[in-house]
Amino acid sequence: MDVEYTGKLIAELRKEKGLTQKQLAERLHVTDKAVSKWERGLNFPDLMLLDSLSAELGAPVVRLLDIEDKSTEEVARSMADLAQQERNLIVREIVRRGWLTVILGLLSLFAAIYASHVLADYGVYGLPQAATGGMSGIIGLLIANGIVSIRNGNKLLK
Repeated sequence: MDVEYTGKLIAELRKEKGLTQKQLAERLHVTDKAVSKWERGLNFPDLMLLDSLSAELGAPVVRLLDIEDKSTEEVARSMADLAQQERNLIVREIVRRGWLTVILGLLSLFAAIYASHVLADYGVYGLPQAATGGMSGIIGLLIANGIVSIRNGNKLLK
């Protein structure tokens, strides 16, 4: 299965039916951005949507998947390749979110430290100081979680 082939075919069949990406998306209960990604060959439609997509576009699933004239082994290999591509996309997203978590955690940590210093400068101690200290601990856990996500995601990509 070729993601780009499927995407071009979806766009072609959608246009033949006189549908916009938004109209097709509404009928399939997905976003128009999802349809756009399919048509640009960036993403493959969820396998659970293939029957509905096939019905909306008036083309058999085997045509959408470009497996009409392929052997069982070729189809199995194509499915395995597609699953690997999807897995890699998911893992990259996990790593990206891990980095985002680390960055936001560090910004939050600096904000908590700054708040603690401001409170000390104004002579405010006790519960407010303890709260900013406690926040630092929680933020540390958040940063650690992001680091673990990055590390584990990078291991999965190898």
